[in-house]
Amino acid sequence: MLLFTLVAMSERFNLNQLFPAPQNLTWLAGKHRALRWHLITTTATWEALQPSWPWLQNLYPILKKASLNPVKTVSELELHLDNAQPREAFQLMISSERIEIRACDPRGFFYGLHGLGQVFNLAPSLPCLVLQSQPSLPNRGYMLDLSRCKVPKLSSLKELIDQLARLHYNHLQLYIEHTYAFKDHVQVWGDSSPLTQKDLLELDQHCRDRFIELVPNLNSFGHFERWLKHKPYQHLAECPTGFTSPFGDFRPVGSVLKPNAKSLAFIDALYHEYLPNFKSDCFNVGCDETFELGQGHSKHKVQKEGVHQVYFQHLLNIQKLVKQHHRKMMFWADILIESPTSIAKLPNDITALIWGYEPDHPFLEQCSLLQSTQANYWVCPGTSAWNSLLGRWDDAQVNITQAYRNGKAHQCTGLLLTDWGDGGHHQVTPISWPALVYTAQLTWSDKTTKAADLAHWLNYFYFPKKSKLGSLLVNIGSSHSKLKRPSKNSTIYHQLLFKASHGFEQIPNSALNEHLEQLQAYQTQTEKDNSLEGKELRLALTLAQLALQRYQSLTHAIPFPQAEAVKAIGQYEKLWIQRNRIGGLHESSTKLRQALSLCGFTSS
Repeated sequence: MLLFTLVAMSERFNLNQLFPAPQNLTWLAGKHRALRWHLITTTATWEALQPSWPWLQNLYPILKKASLNPVKTVSELELHLDNAQPREAFQLMISSERIEIRACDPRGFFYGLHGLGQVFNLAPSLPCLVLQSQPSLPNRGYMLDLSRCKVPKLSSLKELIDQLARLHYNHLQLYIEHTYAFKDHVQVWGDSSPLTQKDLLELDQHCRDRFIELVPNLNSFGHFERWLKHKPYQHLAECPTGFTSPFGDFRPVGSVLKPNAKSLAFIDALYHEYLPNFKSDCFNVGCDETFELGQGHSKHKVQKEGVHQVYFQHLLNIQKLVKQHHRKMMFWADILIESPTSIAKLPNDITALIWGYEPDHPFLEQCSLLQSTQANYWVCPGTSAWNSLLGRWDDAQVNITQAYRNGKAHQCTGLLLTDWGDGGHHQVTPISWPALVYTAQLTWSDKTTKAADLAHWLNYFYFPKKSKLGSLLVNIGSSHSKLKRPSKNSTIYHQLLFKASHGFEQIPNSALNEHLEQLQAYQTQTEKDNSLEGKELRLALTLAQLALQRYQSLTHAIPFPQAEAVKAIGQYEKLWIQRNRIGGLHESSTKLRQALSLCGFTSS
């Protein structure tokens, strides 16, 4: 029986025209003939899908043809429960008389309906086919920093969740240090426009309606400077009067809680208030970068037992609290991974999160270690958007790929793409999107994405049809490397804008001018785009140009364009409130004003 060649070539497409790309596509003879469908499924499956159904129908109008009412239908759309399918996988079969999606769980059916919608977008006559699609990693997560000035509006977070669902992410964390409205701690969060209980309950439901798990994230050991700078909390600090960081600078405010019973009681009270907002049974307690542990309160204990043993014991005490709240603990593993003997003692119900954001991060060695100890772990690369202005897409691509490949080869159970806001969260939202799309494809299809394809999918998911912003995002994300200056965890633009000019190898003015011309050419591509994204990218390119012009002013005595700087800061503040709450804006924009004031620019 001949199953191929009978589909018109104009109706054919390849695997890479679907997102994320499925593993197999087989063409069959003929086309589907129905105009409407009778939706057939189990009661349990329908109850699980029903909250997302209106959104799916709005996203894919073809689904409006499906009805639970069999009257006037000429065919069937059957959601067939098939326990032979892997978790979250689906098989889509289109014949001339019926359409069938086979999956073993509601999330698989959810993704299968996305697949059907995409097939119709590519071939509206619905050629007959069999399509098999399944994730390469079971846990595909994204984490957004909400504690460095920028707290998105509720509408922005819902829009993010919708995009994550379309990209087949199933896990979301919102990184919190102080930006939740704890009822007895107004002094800490009062100026931050924090998330509230109502916000989190609404977001948790929105995530569940999109088959995404919203996992609570609350740092519980380090990164407590937003609390410890206030006198009522200083008694909890390891170093109440400050400490010397590993980078050699003295920091006047402590950032680490004492590893003792009082600190545990304090964070447990926060857990009692925070955790009931989430249905997830997981909880990321943070515990990264405990820089000053052993410099203050625990100095003698650390000298006697070692810093890793003190850290590990306190981590286990935190886990006891987490288990009392009926959650499974996740934590950042940067401290403990320095001690293989401690890693080997990790209970198997703890998930270690190994993170690193450079192309040369030693994921191979770290993943090998975690596999050898049989620890449960995820890999956590980054978008590399923070401290960049225009992104570090060239670095992020390698970083994400290395994290995924080494994690997959050494039995990691998930990947969490991190998106930080260090230094004031000055990057605009679209700068993170290339990494989001690339990671989604990789963790589902086990495929990397070429620049042209990435630009296409950026346009498909984020920009209007025929937009050129997708390719622009990819191009500007690699532009920093053309000045050939090493920049760990940042770009030359960010360094030249926010740091003094000394310490940099002299950059020839000819090279600066050439680069400015390139950035201006990129900016010209956005001039006719009045969408929010177009305005944000124009602003980002303006700030990158101001960074180079600031350097020219400080080192080459070239007049600084003060009028342009005034305009840019005004636009920065105007665009900020389009997506984000007002809290944190003053702190973030003040950093810009202070940087530009070194050029003789002042603004009230």
